[in-house]
Amino acid sequence: GKLTTLVLSENDLTGTLPTELNMLSELETLFLNGYTRESNGISGPLLDFSDLSKLTKLELASNSLTGSIPSTFLSKSSKKSKDIIVLLTSNELTGILPGTLSDFDMLTIDISDNRIEGVSPKLCVKENWMRGFVGKFGCDAILCKSGTHNPHGRQSNENAPCKECPSMKVAPFFGTMECVPDQEKLKERDILEKFYLNCGGAGWRKQAHWL
Repeated sequence: GKLTTLVLSENDLTGTLPTELNMLSELETLFLNGYTRESNGISGPLLDFSDLSKLTKLELASNSLTGSIPSTFLSKSSKKSKDIIVLLTSNELTGILPGTLSDFDMLTIDISDNRIEGVSPKLCVKENWMRGFVGKFGCDAILCKSGTHNPHGRQSNENAPCKECPSMKVAPFFGTMECVPDQEKLKERDILEKFYLNCGGAGWRKQAHWL
């Protein structure tokens, strides 16, 4: 029989995804994730896997994939009304999650902890997406917007919403799990601290909140 499942998780895979993967037309499950590896894993662009019409489970999390998600991603799928799971967490993907994915009725796509800059509004009304959480939490169920964060990069229950970053920290991308220091603000603070110290701030009449 033809290959339906290919699982190579937790191997020290490197290099780029070969386009020949698109020739595995009967493939239903493809796992190339590497949560425990120490290397950077698979790099280069994400294939659109458009010729894998039967694919329902795709895991490429914890690699170093770059570029945007193709508008033709899984475009020839014969399973658009079925449950499909795509895990692309913790890569270096950029761009916007394309509106062409709205053709899928019950897609769960985890792309948190990347460099995603937006989500097409078409996707935020797909109530059955993300195991039904989009119907409850809207866009936040797909990715927390920039400026906010969540331990999972998205909201999946009422008690863990996407929260704004604390002072002096930022979340420049959608799907941020942990806010990072705001380098611009830190630079400004350092300048003001030097100004305070070099100009006798300790003797100022009004010196509250300088340090």
